[in-house]
Amino acid sequence: MKDVKNIGWIEIYRRSGNKDAKTAQIFVGNSDDPSGAWTLAGEGVFGSGDMQRIDNTGSATGRYLKIYLPDSNRDVFTSIAEIYAFGK
Repeated sequence: MKDVKNIGWIEIYRRSGNKDAKTAQIFVGNSDDPSGAWTLAGEGVFGSGDMQRIDNTGSATGRYLKIYLPDSNRDVFTSIAEIYAFGK
């Protein structure tokens, strides 16, 4: 993102008909360094639908988003189609 943003929630979409993605964690930070300081904005587990809304429960702000997919419904495979971030 061009500037630091105050994110309200994030919507994550799986590929249509593909249920591999299970859990998604969203982190927000001010550096693009993957090893840098990141704040957990929220976490969600996909249900039967293809969209997961993750609320920014910690009111994290930042310029960069990082998504971490720690597990899958089908080991070693996961996929995400789209990610949208919405402001407060």
